[in-house]
Amino acid sequence: MVVDIDLFPIAEIDARICSFIKAHFKQTFKDH
Repeated sequence: MVVDIDLFPIAEIDARICSFIKAHFKQTFKDH
């Protein structure tokens, strides 16, 4: 699978991953 850097900027992907991880951990800690 080839990813076009112009279409998917690394910074944008990193920001989305960080947001997803933060939301995931926030939900996890809320459950506990």
